[in-house]
Amino acid sequence: MKKFPLLFLLLLTSILFYGQKNSVYGEVFTPKGELRALIIFAGFGAFDANQDFKNWPAENEFPNYVVNGKCDELFFTDTSQFTNYPDSKNMSISRLFYEMSSSSASSFRLMADVYPKRINIDPSQAYSWGEMNRKVFEEFKKTNPTFDWSKYDQRTNRPEYLFDNSISAPDNKPDYVIICYRYEKSWAIQPAQNMNTWTGSGGGISILEGIYDFEFNEKYTISSDGFHMNTVGVQEPENFRRLFQHELGHELLSCPHHFSGTLGNYFRTTVMGWGTSVGSASCTRLLNAWERWLLGWIDIKHDLKDYKDNGTYTIDDFATTGDAIRIKIPHTESQYLWIENHQLKNIFDQSRWIGSLKDYPPGSAGMTNIDTGLFFFVEDMMPDRSKISSELVYDMNAINGAKFLNANGNWDYATPTKVSKSWSEYWNNILYVFERKEENPYDGINPFMCYRFDADSNGVIANSHDFNHSHETEQFTIVKEQIGDTSFLFYGNHGCTNKDALPYRRTHSFVSGDVLSLCSNPPLTNNPKYNFNLNQLEPVYINGLKIEILKEVNGKYTLSVSFDNNLVTNDLRLSGNLVLKNIENTEIDFSVSEKITLLVNKSNTINTFKYNNNTFINETQWVIDSAHVGLKKSSKLFIQDSSSVLFKTNSTLSLQESTIIAEEKALLVFQKDSEIIADKTSVFSSLDTAIVRFEKGAKINQTVVLKEFVLEQNKSIKIKKFLKMLKKENKKVL
Repeated sequence: MKKFPLLFLLLLTSILFYGQKNSVYGEVFTPKGELRALIIFAGFGAFDANQDFKNWPAENEFPNYVVNGKCDELFFTDTSQFTNYPDSKNMSISRLFYEMSSSSASSFRLMADVYPKRINIDPSQAYSWGEMNRKVFEEFKKTNPTFDWSKYDQRTNRPEYLFDNSISAPDNKPDYVIICYRYEKSWAIQPAQNMNTWTGSGGGISILEGIYDFEFNEKYTISSDGFHMNTVGVQEPENFRRLFQHELGHELLSCPHHFSGTLGNYFRTTVMGWGTSVGSASCTRLLNAWERWLLGWIDIKHDLKDYKDNGTYTIDDFATTGDAIRIKIPHTESQYLWIENHQLKNIFDQSRWIGSLKDYPPGSAGMTNIDTGLFFFVEDMMPDRSKISSELVYDMNAINGAKFLNANGNWDYATPTKVSKSWSEYWNNILYVFERKEENPYDGINPFMCYRFDADSNGVIANSHDFNHSHETEQFTIVKEQIGDTSFLFYGNHGCTNKDALPYRRTHSFVSGDVLSLCSNPPLTNNPKYNFNLNQLEPVYINGLKIEILKEVNGKYTLSVSFDNNLVTNDLRLSGNLVLKNIENTEIDFSVSEKITLLVNKSNTINTFKYNNNTFINETQWVIDSAHVGLKKSSKLFIQDSSSVLFKTNSTLSLQESTIIAEEKALLVFQKDSEIIADKTSVFSSLDTAIVRFEKGAKINQTVVLKEFVLEQNKSIKIKKFLKMLKKENKKVL
């Protein structure tokens, strides 16, 4: 008889009994109904008595924000508080989760009580926070062995995405326990040896490490279901909220780091955003649409997949209604464009940076609120609730798997050569001054992203390629920009629009009249990963997705969405690693309007770790893969800067009184079974050292190339004459 591991049998039993995994059930608990946690404040007695700690004097049992044994700034203690907030400005975790979940069938009401006495432990002979946690419960058990845990045991612990534990029975394990230590990593004298180097000393750990089967008394056993926090997280409510929300995101929905500066399998990182596991530059305190949907707190109002969903759609304020649009990005397996409408109606939909850095430098307006309007982000982390896994948090394909689009577009920036002298402008962080150069829709960056360059000039762009850290990665936020001879603090990395600089920039959000398409800046494309073996970004797929923001009425936005737009209606620059595939429901996939100029040239934005020919920029390559490019009257295609354009098998180029010019070491290739359909006045030019090559089997106006043919350099020739030359060459073959 075949034997199966016990863990496998338990998992199989759970699946058969409870059903398929679903993210809405949660990993550590199901985020709906009522859940009551216990907060334990802990310290080290004489070992921390002489150590400073913000908002928590050593002689006080609790931090200053614990009033009358409660911390209403963080958690409610009674269900009535969810309908009658003790303070209209209350920004507690309880209120945040309740309001984020209120559009669901069953809202989430998280409450917490404070254990009425600080627990002091002896930190000696301990070498991890897990051991400290165990010491806390040993002291708790010693001083209060008959403590009644029933109030905090209303569910069967850890559903692991398999069942709804909000309707389950108690299991003699407390549902959720939070330990908050009076500890600061920067203390000159550490309570325990090398304590400041322990994992979690800088903030906390998302589970109760070291507590897996602690028998508290004959009835109750303490498990790892909870959270421990120290350092800045405990010092004030704002930091507590941020850290708790962040770590719970990891544990509740296995949320990876996104919008946080951590790289994953990408080259560029996004630093602006909101949600659970974001970085310090997070704009609002909200959860984003992907997270609210994954938790079951909202359903997607409009979930659009292909051209059959072409139409007009309306969404209301995201924070208060949960409205969101999700759009499948063509030519990808699991990338989606999410659209949120932010009207700043909800207290949590306000930038936590408002007013920060005012008068630094003197007279400046400081940081503002985020812009109202529509925000777009591309997500490639988890498209299906049933595919949820506790491994998502470590998945390198999901780390940094979200990218916000900036309505100011993508640009080349000059590599900075000077640092701002006013260090106080950005909390004494390194503040490079960036100069914005040319528009670069497909391969440029914007202040929502980090700028990467070899800052220490050692020939290598440092890269922390893991799921968590970014501190060893050479990437810098675009905070200050130079325009002409003047530098401005835009704070675009925080989603702010500095009022002093408004004449030079528009809002970061999208508003009525904006149109996004394959020829806009920014375009609506996939977020390419980085191929570490080839040292290049994977392709950006040009597609037919178009969104036109028609109107805004009383805070509601109406949008027109189509998947089959093929029109290039303005001059356009194409740079990077680009692929054009067939656009469904169209005959021509990339139709260039009359008198439009198309530039295919080298990006001036760093896009590789590999130093090559005195640059960290790969050449541009545009591949037309089984697609049709059409140029209309008086339109021109310039291929420059060693860039290449490749028409693969079954691809077509049609020309109507238009011109193709290859120059500056450019390469234009037509493969076997590719086809050119051109009127006789259209022109091909091969200038300087450029190469225009027609491989055997390519076809020009029904004439098949019988032997590879290369257009003579520094030659401009009309199609009429070109065909005569080709037929002459074919006769030689025959």
